Amino acid sequence: KKRAKQENKEQAKDAKSAELEEEQRKKDEEEKSLRRKTQAEDEDDQVRLEAEEEVRKAMEKKRKEEEKQRQREEKERKKRAKQENKEQAKDAKSAELEEEQRK
Repeated sequence: KKRAKQENKEQAKDAKSAELEEEQRKKDEEEKSLRRKTQAEDEDDQVRLEAEEEVRKAMEKKRKEEEKQRQREEKERKKRAKQENKEQAKDAKSAELEEEQRK
């Protein structure tokens, strides 16, 4: 009877121990899964941030190119206006000289 009681005690202890081990294994698995999930999210965030940075750089490059183009067009417009003014002055001078010669 005493031995049976002792065996029952040990069986209960072993069962409790196995239960605790199973709980610990589950806990470890959950932690591992959570770490994997967190790492995957971190990697996703990193990829997203890199993509956003690439887009930002591309937009900045495009903005700079558009600004350069605008400056080139402005320079060309001023050059043309200056040329037209020169020609108008030349025409006016020419007309003035013709008028003087007619007199």
